[in-house]
Amino acid sequence: MRNFKAKINVSLYLSSYLETKTFLKSLYNALEPDDTKILTPPLIKSYLLNRDCVPSLIIEITTSDMTELRSFINSYLRLIKTIYLCITNLLFV
Repeated sequence: MRNFKAKINVSLYLSSYLETKTFLKSLYNALEPDDTKILTPPLIKSYLLNRDCVPSLIIEITTSDMTELRSFINSYLRLIKTIYLCITNLLFV
């Protein structure tokens, strides 16, 4: 059986490093699934990465079905956009 993989990298630049890191941590917490002990496919891993002083949120998706992978990518991108808009509206109003 063949596995398909995708990696979503979310990086952004706000006014300060701490503000950017806090924002990405909030995004990470909002995307984190409630039950992290689910062992059924698809495998979704998310983590915060700090490379070259640029904090990033990485989401890795692994599944055996290409249609399911496309569906998860689209869902995560929509969720990221919605969470970003909600947080920015709350912070900058």
